[in-house]
Amino acid sequence: MVLILPPHRHNIFLVAAYSIATTHCAVSWVIQGLRHKVFYSGDSGYFGGFKDIGERYGPFDLSMIETGAYNELWSDIHMLPEQSLQAHIDVKANAMMPIHNGTFDLALHDWFEPFERISQLAKQHNVTLLTPQFGQAVMLANPHASDPWWRSMMAENQNIDELNKVVMNSH
Repeated sequence: MVLILPPHRHNIFLVAAYSIATTHCAVSWVIQGLRHKVFYSGDSGYFGGFKDIGERYGPFDLSMIETGAYNELWSDIHMLPEQSLQAHIDVKANAMMPIHNGTFDLALHDWFEPFERISQLAKQHNVTLLTPQFGQAVMLANPHASDPWWRSMMAENQNIDELNKVVMNSH
């Protein structure tokens, strides 16, 4: 296996504040095995380097692209879903797995919004999107689109939100 650390784009001050163990999550990786190649974006804003990575190291079997915890105000260090899809296209990957979503409450959007937005974009652009449940195995030899597992939890969250509105309005 070969590991390559290609360029990425993230706030260096934020990276400097991380411990050495978590800094590795902020960088991008090219992971090249005997039969398969994966691109991992890490925390990154969209930049022209994704095209360069695709030209130099692609094509990839899978791109794992940061697709969550975004905001227009900091899209230069955390990609919006549209930018994430473009990064996937730029690195020339067969299938895309959105990462950096549904875990940390860093942005004002609901935890499931990145999944919904990237799913719609992937469908519009005919991109195979892998959204495994946490801990679910992904087979690189034959990737196929995942079921939208988060939608059953969205309904639960929406019911909780509605309940919270009723509770807040009753005070």
